[in-house]
Amino acid sequence: MNYEYELAGPPPAPAAQLNAQCGACPSDTYANESGECVNTCPADIVVDGASLLPDWTEYWATSSDLSSDPCPGTFILRVTNFSSIVADGDVTTTLRPIAIHEESCTREFSLERASTSSGIVNTQELSAMVGYDDCEGQELCAPDCTANMPRFLTPPTSADQVEFRTPVFDGKVRIFVPDTIR
Repeated sequence: MNYEYELAGPPPAPAAQLNAQCGACPSDTYANESGECVNTCPADIVVDGASLLPDWTEYWATSSDLSSDPCPGTFILRVTNFSSIVADGDVTTTLRPIAIHEESCTREFSLERASTSSGIVNTQELSAMVGYDDCEGQELCAPDCTANMPRFLTPPTSADQVEFRTPVFDGKVRIFVPDTIR
């Protein structure tokens, strides 16, 4: 198909993300050979929850363990054995963009969580207009792009597996496991 000619412009999504009507498939799916949005996007990175130590762990949202990614515009981090995470409180998941100026930071970011427990999937999405935190009035602070950043708090006991999805951006998906009190 010549998209430029037939659509009078570029396609609305990469070819693997287009349905038979040349519309974009939902972010967690891609089109099969018939143009139906039925295939679920594979995880870019899979982590065993038992391997997450108490601290911040970061995963680049621009890299993938997949050799050929059918959903190049969506970054998916899957945490298996989520219920095996040993934490004193909820596991925090958020985004950390690489933005050194307020102009490159101020935009909408979204983060989706798909929790699976006993085969039942619960999906939630957060999106927000994010701003640059310039640390005004704070002594110990490094300026960064975190003001109003979407964030999920997930109790380890709430899910067997959790997927975090976000549009690809220059930055990281961050997971914080709070240390257990001994």
